[in-house]
Amino acid sequence: MNNTRSKQSGNTWINKDEITTGNWSIISKGNEIILIFKKNFQTPDGPDLKLYLSTIKMEDIGVNDAIHRAGLLIDNLKAIKGKQEYNLPNKKTLSNYKSLVIHCEKYTVVWGGINLH
Repeated sequence: MNNTRSKQSGNTWINKDEITTGNWSIISKGNEIILIFKKNFQTPDGPDLKLYLSTIKMEDIGVNDAIHRAGLLIDNLKAIKGKQEYNLPNKKTLSNYKSLVIHCEKYTVVWGGINLH
């Protein structure tokens, strides 16, 4: 029996400093919540790219906002293209956040991200 459920998916990115493209989904698998970037995911390379959860919607995040000071670090970006997976916090914690952001921590630049619902 497959206990995987899709919670959210899409291919819409809200770009800030750089253009990110590709499909993504957030699934629930047992007790885990997993973010998946599909094989067509692509973003420009940069130093120190990280994924953060933010309490602010993407439309309200500025290109030079210091996401690393107020967001919740998920992980370093594993690759700039292709399929990859990241574990997200539990459902209760995740509900406190409004967006998932790709952030260049070295230069405090927001690449872009997605809104969560």
